[in-house]
Amino acid sequence: MRRPLSLVLVALAAWVVGCEAEGFRIRDTGVRIDPPECFDLGDCDDGIECTSDDCAGLRCYHGRPPGFCPGSACVPDHGGCASSVACTSDLDCADDDACTADERCELGSCTVRYLGDRDGDGDLQPECGGGDCDDADAHVSIYADEQCDGRDEDCDGDVDESSCGLGQCVNGACVCPEGTAICEGACVDNRTDVEHCGTCGVSCASGGVCDQGACACPIGLELCAEQNACNTIGTTPRSCGVCRVSCDDGTQCIDGECICPDDFLTCRGLCVDPRSNREHCGACGVSCQWCEECVEGACVPRADATLCDGICTRLLSDARNCGECGHACAADESCSRGACICSGAYCDGVCTPTRSDPANCGGCGVVCPAGSRCEDSRCGCVDCDVSGGRCADVSFDADHCGGCDLACPIDQGCVDGVCVASTSCVTRDGGDCIDAVIDLRPRGGSAVCREMAYEWCPRAPGIAGVVRLDNPYTVESDRNVPLALAAARQGVCATTLGYVVELDAYGGVSWCFDPQGRSGGAAIIAGGGATQLLLDATQPGLSPPWLVSTRATAAYRVVTARTPADDWRLIGVTVVGEAVASAARGGVIAGTFSGAISPPCSGSAECVAHVTARGGTDGYVAFTGPEPRLVTVGGPSDDAVHTIVGVADDVVIAGSFRGSWDGLVSHGASDAFVARMRGDGSYVWRVAIGGASEDEALRVVEHLGAVIVAGRFSGSITIGDQTITAPRPGALFLAALRADTGAPSWARAIDARPWDLARDVDAILESAAPPIALPLRLGLAASASEIAITADFTGTIDLAGTSLTSVGASDVLVARFASDDGRLLAARGLGGVGEDHAADVAIDDTGTAWIAAHLGAPMSLGAVSIGEGAVLIGVLP
Repeated sequence: MRRPLSLVLVALAAWVVGCEAEGFRIRDTGVRIDPPECFDLGDCDDGIECTSDDCAGLRCYHGRPPGFCPGSACVPDHGGCASSVACTSDLDCADDDACTADERCELGSCTVRYLGDRDGDGDLQPECGGGDCDDADAHVSIYADEQCDGRDEDCDGDVDESSCGLGQCVNGACVCPEGTAICEGACVDNRTDVEHCGTCGVSCASGGVCDQGACACPIGLELCAEQNACNTIGTTPRSCGVCRVSCDDGTQCIDGECICPDDFLTCRGLCVDPRSNREHCGACGVSCQWCEECVEGACVPRADATLCDGICTRLLSDARNCGECGHACAADESCSRGACICSGAYCDGVCTPTRSDPANCGGCGVVCPAGSRCEDSRCGCVDCDVSGGRCADVSFDADHCGGCDLACPIDQGCVDGVCVASTSCVTRDGGDCIDAVIDLRPRGGSAVCREMAYEWCPRAPGIAGVVRLDNPYTVESDRNVPLALAAARQGVCATTLGYVVELDAYGGVSWCFDPQGRSGGAAIIAGGGATQLLLDATQPGLSPPWLVSTRATAAYRVVTARTPADDWRLIGVTVVGEAVASAARGGVIAGTFSGAISPPCSGSAECVAHVTARGGTDGYVAFTGPEPRLVTVGGPSDDAVHTIVGVADDVVIAGSFRGSWDGLVSHGASDAFVARMRGDGSYVWRVAIGGASEDEALRVVEHLGAVIVAGRFSGSITIGDQTITAPRPGALFLAALRADTGAPSWARAIDARPWDLARDVDAILESAAPPIALPLRLGLAASASEIAITADFTGTIDLAGTSLTSVGASDVLVARFASDDGRLLAARGLGGVGEDHAADVAIDDTGTAWIAAHLGAPMSLGAVSIGEGAVLIGVLP
């Protein structure tokens, strides 16, 4: 007879992991005497951890899934896995198990070989303790269904019983009673059978019934055709109507339909309650300030709010109202904890920015020579290009070596104001770990820095210089992988992922260099890699960076954001920190998570993950500062935030979303999105970018009242009134939107692709425990009048008439576009015979575009040969 399905499913759940490799073995173990009859699984518990127990047909069965003993086998006679049995000879491993053979003692532990399930149906022959009455036929076992064919398929001793449904099996054929028919080999009543209602193969909806040959829903249920299911009528916005739809656009569920009530308003496509909605308080577009709530259609300050001249104010940090309303800090002073402080020094009683003041450079009274700028508390930068205002350090600028317009020959570099011929890279160390080193470890801990060896490669045609972040002695498995860049006035800071000797593990490292390749050392970020690096734009020179990093532990992940004011943390099982921005109220972290995540916490405060994602994965935006808050981004499907930038008092985020997200609907499987978010988590605007395929935004920057966004797409997408088509699947789009409204200005398609970093550095990622997810890498930066983008390309591509051909399987593309209309200004390919990839781009004040790249093989730039690994390449304007 057939085994009860519920019991079979319980048994299946115990061995599904290992059944495919070894099969499920049924046997009486002999360790414990089974009862004559069993009624539940507890009656069959044999006390052996590596066996699974089943009660089927009132009889106990014991399986031995191989997954329970990794690299070994389960031997019930020994009470567990063979590998757990210590031995000195083969005699110690002998057993009376008919299912095992070749018992041996190897390296102090027993090994055995299962005789195996010959037909692979998961049931052993009776002499091995199983129930398979024909171990040469995979269709015969105790779990098989009986057929009407004169055979005993289910090995219960009876032939052809219960094989014809409502009929009888006679001489190997089903004979059906009057009023029934044969469907799929069994007799069924088409008047009542929900799988064959009215005729064979017609299934009724889930939860439905078959009544006189017609499918129907039971009383109290209604049919949802889209789901082919009989449901009760949902009454909540999350589960509305018979199909249980989600009223994502703010509408309410009324009589089973998503409806905007009469006393609500429709604002920007969303149904809102003007009595309590802070974005549309009393009327559409009337937004409350961050310290106000909407009460009965009017903006009302919270009890703890402070207003100065009617404007919400933080007295602890507002330089215009520092400590009290109307108390403004002096020029070059900032407000910290309610007191005005000077970030430089008081010279003659006046706060002076000694890092940038040529009359007080590095200290009061230190005057730079005429025409020379003060950069990072050091004189040396001279305005040489009058038209472009380019700052040049005449001590190492090859175009202005020793003075303005004194250019070195194309094959020479500038060293201490003198042109020097050089075609080889020079190995340097990282300095003496002095104040120039940026310590990225948590505050309060000891500083850790590295006097790392690296290579500086001299100028080549169109190249300001190259820094190779490895040295000739670095083995391939320990090479650094570039992650992110940020430009200073002149020079660049970068983060890399690689082997850290001090930690004896893989982790992140921060490096900073001037254009001559001088470095004060490298700072270690313990555990994990930083995925974006941002310099505080208000600080000149190589100021302390803002960065976000993700570190994995055995139980969860920790996202850490480093800002000049404090360190902030987020904790979640699958949280990833992808970007950080500087906003009016402090640092803002963005990324992706699933499950639960904690709001941002700092210092010794405990982080508790209690904010839950709406969908499988969601994006998040975490505002730090005096009033930290976490805002989830996305709907009921899989959504992500990949990038963020500060715009005035708000932030602009970008990423991808699927399906419906609070009234925003994707055109295809997934769309890219760009959104401007206020500090309270509400939106100024949101824009979807996509077509019929999968599209996503990867980087965003702010530029002169515009938001520039780059991402990948396939097929065709429409941005505003412009439709662009991808030259190949997964190509790049570049678009400009108005920062105030989100309205598109222009869009371009680029025949390139982002770097799939995780795919190409598996060796490093697998060395982490557990590994850290790394997003796709794509470089995007803006200068005064142009946009720079860097990505990977293969073969021959055409960019507005400029043809480029890769040297190897993948090369690095560097392209510049005009910011006003997106026209191509210049494009260049960089690479060698290997696979070369672009990670990021940043533009310094001289207009030099610094590229972070990973070279798979040596590359030639003019007469200079650059070794493989992580490199920073300065491309001249």
